[in-house]
Amino acid sequence: MAKRSLDLSPKDGLMNVPHDPYWDVPISRREVQEAVNQLAQNDAALAAQNDTSNIVLNYLCEKIGIERKEIDAWAAKKKLILQM
Repeated sequence: MAKRSLDLSPKDGLMNVPHDPYWDVPISRREVQEAVNQLAQNDAALAAQNDTSNIVLNYLCEKIGIERKEIDAWAAKKKLILQM
């Protein structure tokens, strides 16, 4: 089977990419800081969701009487690695 190059960079001569005033300028420090702030907010939201799910799981295990040693035994049987 013949290999096809999907690289459409100007060196191939297949396509000349025009200069774009938005994409072809360096990113500013302000834009970097805004992106980092958005990532930090997303990370905080995910961490809060994880904390909430852990609390709910702990509540349910306590409610039905499952102890940590049972979970450890099950994980060892299934060859899972649990980190505390």
